[in-house]
Amino acid sequence: HGIKVWYWHDNPEEITNENFLRQTRKYLLDIAKEQGITLDDTADVHPAKLAHIIFSKLVPEVKT
Repeated sequence: HGIKVWYWHDNPEEITNENFLRQTRKYLLDIAKEQGITLDDTADVHPAKLAHIIFSKLVPEVKT
């Protein structure tokens, strides 16, 4: 997937570009699958929250 830079946005719900959100969700779910991370139903989870869930499993120092 190449290198991605992630940063926390204080108001992620302000990001409403559906194409961007769809691509981000797909990327995150691909990473979770590659890393063997099992996720509960994430259909309604904003990609920012999904990223936080996945990154906290990859890097336990990340607080959820």
